[in-house]
Amino acid sequence: MAINNDIIYHTDFLEVIQTGVFDLDDGILIFSHILNICRHTGLKKIIIDYRELKGERGGTAKTLYGLHVVEQYNTYLEQGGAKLKFAYITPCITSYEPGAQVARQGGFPFKQFETRNDALEWLDLKTINKINELCQL
Repeated sequence: MAINNDIIYHTDFLEVIQTGVFDLDDGILIFSHILNICRHTGLKKIIIDYRELKGERGGTAKTLYGLHVVEQYNTYLEQGGAKLKFAYITPCITSYEPGAQVARQGGFPFKQFETRNDALEWLDLKTINKINELCQL
């Protein structure tokens, strides 16, 4: 795989830190793996941090990724999976993200952030965020 994943199981959420080089096929497989983890662990909140992921992610690849994510998520729900909430941490948020547009239109429950703290807050994991702040003191 071109994408390396560090998967961290927290009590209330799953965190996936991606590094390496973007590959569309890897991205699709990894998303499927994340859904399987959620199905087996019962975790419903997911952070996917891809700030360190390198490589070209042009409009076509982003759109195809968005289409696959929507399809896989809907299949997951149809098979009895619980509703999930995804926070993607991105290197920068731009006004035009073709994959994000496709995913939003398909009803995929996600939002993009530039910081982990913002993602934690949106996922309503403020307590974890405060604990992390206190541990750093």
